[in-house]
Amino acid sequence: MALDDRFLVMFFEEARELLLSLEQGLMELERRQEDREHLDRTFRAAHSIKGAAAMVGLKSLAEFTHAIEAVLDRIRSKTLAVDSYVISTLLEARDHLSAAIEAEAARSPIPAPPDLTSRLSGLVQDQHREAPPAPRPAPPQSARPSPISAEQVPEPPVGEKRGAIEESSTPAKRKRRPRASRAKAKLTPAERRDEADAAGRRRNCSRQRVSCHARSWP
Repeated sequence: MALDDRFLVMFFEEARELLLSLEQGLMELERRQEDREHLDRTFRAAHSIKGAAAMVGLKSLAEFTHAIEAVLDRIRSKTLAVDSYVISTLLEARDHLSAAIEAEAARSPIPAPPDLTSRLSGLVQDQHREAPPAPRPAPPQSARPSPISAEQVPEPPVGEKRGAIEESSTPAKRKRRPRASRAKAKLTPAERRDEADAAGRRRNCSRQRVSCHARSWP
């Protein structure tokens, strides 16, 4: 076995032990963020993995672990508050680091996820933001129509309004046709001539009665 291979084997064995210490420290980080000894121990686990990876020539592992170390250093110096977003990002980074070490041991290196790298960089630069609260649903609108105020009802023009008032105050007059006219309208031409003759005879009789009555006076 070559010298470089022996160093790699030693690195992988030591890195697996340091990963267990790093995971335990991250799991208790939120609860023990005021414990300086706990923070130093967690920071040293990441720092040792980074230094050893650089010594054996695993540059990508060293660069990724340096991002984890930088976040832990900000927490240790109290310039970064520990919240659920920070913890979940660090635990996800630890899981990738473990997978990357095993991939290097199998001589099949894997790249770091760009999203995870960006999130670690944001924590280092203090650019992370918590997710905004979900908007509250709008209350259901009532199906009842809103009342219409007097201001919303259009007022008719003055001339139309006055005419409407006069029409409402004047009773309707029905045009009636005289009964005689209605009855005459139903007669045939022959019946109309007979009626005219009868009317003429009645007028003659009336004149004769008036003449006889006048002669009877002394």
